[in-house]
Amino acid sequence: MKSFVSGLSLAILFTCTNSATAGETGDTTTDALKCGNHLVNIGDTEYQVIEHCGEPSYREGNRWTYNQGAGALLRILTFADGTLQSIVLGNRQ
Repeated sequence: MKSFVSGLSLAILFTCTNSATAGETGDTTTDALKCGNHLVNIGDTEYQVIEHCGEPSYREGNRWTYNQGAGALLRILTFADGTLQSIVLGNRQ
């Protein structure tokens, strides 16, 4: 019983530490990005993303950054072969 409690405490500590770290670094990922009335999803093409969200605020190679206004988290989109691979939530602007 004691080892179960110790293991449970360790699991809770690990979860809390990872959650706090993710919040501090902004390394939270998501599967979709809302642009107006449209939703952009992992697997969409660069063309589809531009069609729904417009040009990114910043573009560096296959990494595009969208700034959706004051107080909003930055959205950092990564593409490979013209297809959206990941959406990372960055720091607030």
